Amino acid sequence: AIGVDALVPSPEGPRSSSFATSPEGIAAWAELARRSGHDVRVLRERPSDDSLPNDGTVVLLDPENFTRGQARALRRFAEHGGRVVAGGLQPSAWLSGLGAAPAWDEGGSDDARVVVPSRATGAAAAVRTAGEGHWRTGRDALPIVAGDDGAVVLLRRVGDGEIALVADPSPLQNRL
Repeated sequence: AIGVDALVPSPEGPRSSSFATSPEGIAAWAELARRSGHDVRVLRERPSDDSLPNDGTVVLLDPENFTRGQARALRRFAEHGGRVVAGGLQPSAWLSGLGAAPAWDEGGSDDARVVVPSRATGAAAAVRTAGEGHWRTGRDALPIVAGDDGAVVLLRRVGDGEIALVADPSPLQNRL
């Protein structure tokens, strides 16, 4: 077994990490973005005004030990024209630093649909999810992807940028 694992290592890594090759990682999505011509860089530091790029898109899903101060740095990044994709399972505790946090709930539809086409959804019309979460309310954000139980992705304009709030990151994970 040790020899097989050395030759063909098991998928591993934290949930929703761009390094993770496990089913719940997003390494495949990061690689797809690279192959599509996007410059993908991994931030090895916690988000702060000094560590964030001047423009582009920052993706933060299922963070561990994330503070409201780090969330406020992401919000300032978006206000100055950046794009933020943020969310994950049970995000309400840390997400409030990005603005009024919508009400999140477990479960949801396996099949969602794009209800408002945008730059964030591209040409997609339907989205398959693991049905792990949805937004019960949108507050000041526009639902752009939704299932029968509620929104899966909300889009909020802030300053010159935008924040996409993801209730269920499974469509971006390796498993789907």
